[in-house]
Amino acid sequence: MKKGDLKKRVLAVTLIFGCVASMLLGGCGQSERNAGIKEEVKEEVKEEKQEEKDLPSDENKNETEMMVFGAARNQALDDYGIVNGCFKQLGVWESLITTDDDGSPAPELAESWESNENCTEWIFHLMDGVTFSDGEKFNADTVVDNYNRYTHGTEGLDMSNYYPGLEKVEKVDDKTVKMTFAEPIPTLLYNMTNYNSVILSPACFEEETGLLKKYPVGTGRYILKEVVMDQYVIIERNDNYYGDPAKVKNIQVKVIPDANTRYSALQAGEILGVFDLGAIQPLQAKELCKDERFEAFPVRGTLVHYLYLNGTEFPFNDYRMRKAIDIMIDRQVLVDEFYDGYGIPTTNILSNSSPFYKETPIEHNVEEAKKLAKEVLGDQRFTAKTLIRTKDISRYPYKEEAEYMQSVFAELGIDMEIEIYDEATVTDMRKQGDYSISLAMRSMPSSEPFSMLESYMASDGGNNIGQHLGYHNEHVDELIQQAKQEMDMDKRKVIYDELQDICTAELPLVSLFHEQAVYAYNKSQIKGFNNNPYQSGKLFKDVEWVK
Repeated sequence: MKKGDLKKRVLAVTLIFGCVASMLLGGCGQSERNAGIKEEVKEEVKEEKQEEKDLPSDENKNETEMMVFGAARNQALDDYGIVNGCFKQLGVWESLITTDDDGSPAPELAESWESNENCTEWIFHLMDGVTFSDGEKFNADTVVDNYNRYTHGTEGLDMSNYYPGLEKVEKVDDKTVKMTFAEPIPTLLYNMTNYNSVILSPACFEEETGLLKKYPVGTGRYILKEVVMDQYVIIERNDNYYGDPAKVKNIQVKVIPDANTRYSALQAGEILGVFDLGAIQPLQAKELCKDERFEAFPVRGTLVHYLYLNGTEFPFNDYRMRKAIDIMIDRQVLVDEFYDGYGIPTTNILSNSSPFYKETPIEHNVEEAKKLAKEVLGDQRFTAKTLIRTKDISRYPYKEEAEYMQSVFAELGIDMEIEIYDEATVTDMRKQGDYSISLAMRSMPSSEPFSMLESYMASDGGNNIGQHLGYHNEHVDELIQQAKQEMDMDKRKVIYDELQDICTAELPLVSLFHEQAVYAYNKSQIKGFNNNPYQSGKLFKDVEWVK
């Protein structure tokens, strides 16, 4: 019998007894019936107490209850086949080098390091007493095995980009590893952060191919237990973790691509929180938090939102037209209206999470924009095919943003035709140059900005060519080569500062704002869900049930 039903029964019996007493009932029949009811209730109370005793207590809920969250994308083996086999925020694996809150290299599995004078030899001192969740010991041999795996080019890690000129990785002793390079690499630590120095148990991947046998096995607080692609992942606490253990034993993360569905699921109690890219749209978070059960908070990320402009064709092959687009956009309105203030306007190509980030000026000048556009278009109008990926609409209000731009760009003589396609179609259309404008975002691949600047600004840069940006500046090409060869990090930063200034002025692409992702959770049910996963991978470290 349920507790509520029992209380009703007791109340009913009490009323009966009251009526009986007030009526001074005579005869033994009624008294016997009342006595029978009393005995029945006593028995049910006894049974209820036994049932309560058998139920798990609130104190044990962290061990017995599955905590369920939602995210917009797969948290394991994503569309790009990343090297780690699951995202960092799950806490399954750790890296040799991670980042601190300023985006600078910080120790994780490597506790210290040093290099020779010209940075061609690097020594890494490894943490002691660490084991993988499968019981294998973490040591120099496992690091060497992982770097041998990387050389296969398995699952997307570009060794020539992040470890250019790497000749060998060798064991010095059980707790020391040496990397040797053909050319100086003073930025190695920045290249290695997070996804670029993941260490997995050698038992979980094939020695000859480097491919994962099933799931990645790391040294983190959690173990990846089950993956059903496009549906969910389940992680289980690693009870042999060498540091402070996680508090909750079992966590499920459901894949819920649609923003409205995630919002409804959280509101209905089907999930306890949302995280990752576009976790909850800011205006939804504002509405959600009118209910005192919920809380939302911004998370510092590494994403910058951009406009790609096809600079290989008219009119965006003209700098003046790119500049008109740039200064016509009121970035603060964009952030305030569509992201409820969660975002930081920018004109910089780099994320503000980079230790090399420089503040760049923001200009909004409608009259100057119209003047520049008139110089390029004259009295004609231009129809701009504008591309948006379907999956981005599920994370961000990209369609609404595009409609805002459609309105303001019309004043410049630009008529935007908004077209929404799946990711493969948009990628192919950009590659073919079959577009004029495209909404996009990009995350810093590491703390070192060289690859980002080279990709978008060098004449032969991968994204410059691949997105048909059409940007060319011989001085920029020279600066990129200088940065590549510069040993002194302070001098290298001076070059990066100049490149950021040039990018802001000449606009190979138009930067809009730094993303502040909004996470939300049911604070009446859980607590401790409020840290920064992109910096530390500790999203679930302190989360637990509210007692």
